[in-house]
Amino acid sequence: MYQVVALVVVLCLTGGQCQSTQKPLTFEQGHQYCVETKHAVDRVYQLQSSVNELTHIVRKLLVVALADPCRTWNNEVSCYKFNTEHLTWPNAKSACLTGEGHLVALENQAENDFIQQTLRSNSAYNNHNWWTSGYKIENNKKWVWDGIHVDTDIAPERWFTNEPNNKGKSEKCAEMKMLFDFKLNDQHCNSTNAFICEYTFKRP
Repeated sequence: MYQVVALVVVLCLTGGQCQSTQKPLTFEQGHQYCVETKHAVDRVYQLQSSVNELTHIVRKLLVVALADPCRTWNNEVSCYKFNTEHLTWPNAKSACLTGEGHLVALENQAENDFIQQTLRSNSAYNNHNWWTSGYKIENNKKWVWDGIHVDTDIAPERWFTNEPNNKGKSEKCAEMKMLFDFKLNDQHCNSTNAFICEYTFKRP
């Protein structure tokens, strides 16, 4: 791509001549040559943009193909990947972003119930604590879901009794805790947990 852009620079007119040629061109000839070259470069950029978009879509589809169940909530389809590797909250967030997703956000009661039931009923999942995208905004008591269109407040009913309690004044990330029947608990972000990635698609 950069070589093509450099070619345009070389071909641009200076004093009625095209610098890439040995003999002078008339202004009209040189101008037409450079216009055609610019159009060619524009087409290359359009193609590159299409390739990038296609790569993004294919990459996301490949990740989703390896994900677990998919469900439809309102106007979106969400697919979930339950990762039993234990990571810190920042590293789990990065792992989901790498796959074009985000840590799970329990945005409605149906989604919350579905994820909880999946964790409770699966023997591979029910002995882990699980990171969600919930986090506490710095210098604020507000808890939100990170990574979705707009940071959305966490509904109070998602939390276990007397949570969040900010034990030790440094619990700023939300986990679904096994001992709390997979209701939310605030936890130190550098603790390590299993984590759930969510991949969302708009319904056609």
